[in-house]
Amino acid sequence: MPLCLFYLNLDRRTDRRRFMAAQFAALALSAERVEAFTPEAVPVASLARWTDPVRPRHVSPPELACTFSHRKAWRQIVERDLSVACILEDDAWLSPAFAGLIATVTDLAGFDLVKIEQRDQIANIGRQAGELMPGIGLHRPYSFAAGGGGYLLSQAGARKLLARSVPLDVPLDRILFDPDEPVFHRLAVAQAVPGLVMPAESGNPAGSVADSDIADAWRDRVLARTVIPTPHARRRAALQRKGEADGAKVTLIPLAV
Repeated sequence: MPLCLFYLNLDRRTDRRRFMAAQFAALALSAERVEAFTPEAVPVASLARWTDPVRPRHVSPPELACTFSHRKAWRQIVERDLSVACILEDDAWLSPAFAGLIATVTDLAGFDLVKIEQRDQIANIGRQAGELMPGIGLHRPYSFAAGGGGYLLSQAGARKLLARSVPLDVPLDRILFDPDEPVFHRLAVAQAVPGLVMPAESGNPAGSVADSDIADAWRDRVLARTVIPTPHARRRAALQRKGEADGAKVTLIPLAV
């Protein structure tokens, strides 16, 4: 049975819907659209709690809406009792090898969360700890890599991320992949090497789908902040020791072809 594939898309972004549909058709894939949240659709109590600019740690309303959109997909994994699913944002440019992922992957080799995105950024990753599919290794990350545009999530991982104790005061990609965040250490996280998706702005620079109100909101918030939270020094030191034991190296993650 093929891996369940979700993609998040706002109603008004029909351009992105066409972009994703064309890619799925070219790869003969079936995908389920998850209607993304707008800030207006986010509960008022959540907006008041997580977007208050007085708090040193807060997000903008569009960033919180993005996290709520992902949580909507996570709930699908739990409610439908899926062992694992793939979640994409609607500006994900898919590698030709992506079709093989959907056709063959049925589990995450002991991991809760696997990032399949690459952004032409360097990452500090350990030795290969497993294999996602032939030619795609799994490596534990020891540094933050931006982006939540493409990842695999297990049933257990979805339940952990939906726990009430998970704070929503940082952007979605930091909730998932930032070692400075406590939730990262509750999950078994891996990076797929090579990656299988990349942002449209990298893979399809001429396309209109690269523009993002979330990116603009993030930039405005960062520029306006007066207090920059400091990382957890003890947690970071412990992670560095684990990375050294795992032979972690800083590398540029390639895209599968």
